[in-house]
Amino acid sequence: MSAIIRSLAGSIPPLPSRLFLPDGQEIDTGTDPWQVADLSSGLSRLSFSGFSALHPHVVLRLQHTVAHYLETRSVAHVRNLFWCFHDLHQAAFAEAAPGKVERIELAHLLNYQGRLTKDTLWKLGVVRILLEKAARLGFGFCSAEALAWLDEAVIPGNPKGVDVRTRDPNRGPFTAAEIETLNAALNDAYRDSEIDLADYAAGHILLAFGVRSRQLAALKEKDLIVVPAKDGDARYVLRIPQAKQRGELTRDSFRARPCDRRVGRLIERLIEENRGRKTDPEVPADDWPMFIGSSRDENPPGFAYHLNARGIATRIRQIIERRTEMTANSKRFRHTLAQNMADDGASKYEIAEALGQADTQQVGKYIEARPEMVARLNHLAEDFAPIMQAFAGILVSREDLGARTSPQGKRLHDRALAASGERPLGHCGQHGFCDIAKPIGCYTCSSFRAWDDGPHEEILAKLLEDRQRKVDRSLEVVMDLWPGNDQVAGHDCPQAVPI
Repeated sequence: MSAIIRSLAGSIPPLPSRLFLPDGQEIDTGTDPWQVADLSSGLSRLSFSGFSALHPHVVLRLQHTVAHYLETRSVAHVRNLFWCFHDLHQAAFAEAAPGKVERIELAHLLNYQGRLTKDTLWKLGVVRILLEKAARLGFGFCSAEALAWLDEAVIPGNPKGVDVRTRDPNRGPFTAAEIETLNAALNDAYRDSEIDLADYAAGHILLAFGVRSRQLAALKEKDLIVVPAKDGDARYVLRIPQAKQRGELTRDSFRARPCDRRVGRLIERLIEENRGRKTDPEVPADDWPMFIGSSRDENPPGFAYHLNARGIATRIRQIIERRTEMTANSKRFRHTLAQNMADDGASKYEIAEALGQADTQQVGKYIEARPEMVARLNHLAEDFAPIMQAFAGILVSREDLGARTSPQGKRLHDRALAASGERPLGHCGQHGFCDIAKPIGCYTCSSFRAWDDGPHEEILAKLLEDRQRKVDRSLEVVMDLWPGNDQVAGHDCPQAVPI
């Protein structure tokens, strides 16, 4: 045994026989692999026997480091660290004799770096996190030279925001036309009985709220809150678990989102359908998942029978890709929600709140100026040109000679204005008669001379109020004629709700 191994053997404590995770899991470290339940992907198996090239004392130090992360961080984070280090082992020690690698040297890291591409170099950054943490905990298994190089190395992270900034057609936000296609695809798949009610509801929750797959997996039936209304129709609120806040468990915090009535009714129907699947008396009645799976023991405590996030995401992706040939995942739905909000003028704080982000670091990509926005603005200019040109008159000061000398008969008023009916809006610059509808129609006449101190804002407020009254009246008529439930090929289900 070399001097290195003798020093390692004399300074490392034995591994605890059991680990206790923040979510209540208990891990037996005496078996290999370690089995860790995670809502993201189900049961993870961390096998240390796969590190055959490492000396047993190096493996023991690695186990101590992984155990620390399991007790302090999320399982998903630990899994990422573990498999990136496994990738290093496979790449750098493929030809090493079993048990011969006594520590990680700089040559090993450089060899691994040379095997990575521009798109996978981020893995070396993940390995650095693990190796430096092990050294800080007193379980280091890197040479001083390797640690010094890691400390100074500039390792690019996983590229962020590129899909959004470039409007990548396969990974960026969906376009408005694609959203309509997705809605139609979900409706058609449900109509043709290709998908069940749970898949249908999951797809529309993604469309409406842009949640992560893990948030979908964490939903319980009690997260749908039904609020009775005075008009006899219910209002719906969906409590969405944050599921990705550092230092918190999956259901430690929530964000309440107003839920469209059709989506709310759809979730109610799913909960009603779930009744026939609740056959385990050991699960409390108010603790059943919204999306029920068949396995009870592959999830962390408190998530019995929850479908894991990977299963839900895979199912939705397969449905959409089969129907539309579009690439679909929960990240694209999140991108779409945020990008639509940004295009509609929402602030970065509003976008961060809608996405459930603790800060605004990740939302700048949605509000940055992009070259493709020029075409959008040009298109908007074409649309708004008739509106901007609707006022064809001339704005003049009341002190203008024409305004001062205009006869009383040519001055225009709106006597219907309660407080400003006596104040002139302006005067007519035409020397004759017309049959235009005064005074509103005058705003579209090139002969109109609008006074800059006229009650124009009151006119606008009156027009908006009148328009809203007509809209409300039309909605009342529509709602009177609207059927209680839409019929989709024999299924009593609501229409899809676009973002």
